[in-house]
Amino acid sequence: MTRKSIIIKYKHIRRLKDCKLSKKTITRYKWNILIALYILLFLFWIYKYSEAIAEPVQPELKEFTKSEKLEPIPEPKPIQTTPKPKTPARVANSAKSDIKEQVRSIASQHGWGNGEQWEALQWIIHKESSWNPTAQNPKSTAYGLFQWLDGTRKAYNCPKTANVTIQTECGIKYIKARYGTPVEAKKFHQVKGWY
Repeated sequence: MTRKSIIIKYKHIRRLKDCKLSKKTITRYKWNILIALYILLFLFWIYKYSEAIAEPVQPELKEFTKSEKLEPIPEPKPIQTTPKPKTPARVANSAKSDIKEQVRSIASQHGWGNGEQWEALQWIIHKESSWNPTAQNPKSTAYGLFQWLDGTRKAYNCPKTANVTIQTECGIKYIKARYGTPVEAKKFHQVKGWY
């Protein structure tokens, strides 16, 4: 739109007032003109500043003379860091069997060391952490064999630890208080996807 056409449109709106058009129509014309003006202003701004953007300033380069000697860049010294302990994604089979035996001995003290109670408890732990006492859910605060959230851990007064014995005692305390038995906890888990 050129400036002349905008002026003509504005005069046209004045004439429209004389024709007694509705206020809604007149307001629509005014808004169209206002939008056209903003578009023109924006296009002008782009035109004006695009030249500055298109021509970047070149930095001045220093020229060296033969008398100046360039010093070689020294090689960086290797950074000495202590290697972080590697945490395996899965606990080794021998370690898993040791963990299972620890859990089973504690579960036996509560009458859950064999039969369907033990099978249900094994199922829950395998489903939650694959028998990894340091399993950490990346999407929540769930941690350990039983994948306890921080809020649940605090409610049952249990510390966040990799100790299998403490985790098992706390897990059994939770299952007893909430479901009564591992079989009931497993049933709930199968329906809801959590326990």
